[in-house]
Amino acid sequence: MDGVLVDTMPFHYEAMKAAVKGPTDIELDKRTFYLLEGMPINEMAHKILKLKGYDARRREHTGLDIIAQKIGTRKKQIFLEQMKQIPESFQSVKELIFNDLEGLFESRCNWLIKARTRNYY
Repeated sequence: MDGVLVDTMPFHYEAMKAAVKGPTDIELDKRTFYLLEGMPINEMAHKILKLKGYDARRREHTGLDIIAQKIGTRKKQIFLEQMKQIPESFQSVKELIFNDLEGLFESRCNWLIKARTRNYY
């Protein structure tokens, strides 16, 4: 479903934006997020921290890896919470499922019925 039937990238962006903002006060922009699209979450968080010049040693007693892991965990939580509301599917997916596949199913069933009927006579 994720990215195939439903455009979830806006949800991923909003979740990562909120997860990064919490512990770092960094404002994550869409351009940065979309340039890093496809990376594992913790790796993406680590890259965002580096790109935005976040220095974990001066601000906290933990390193970037630990902050990135916390951001990744929080992002997953936020995203899953967002997914409790069913997002809109891509344009025409509903029509494909309800119209085209239904027609395909009916024609396949008719073909099977005809094939079986021929074998019985």
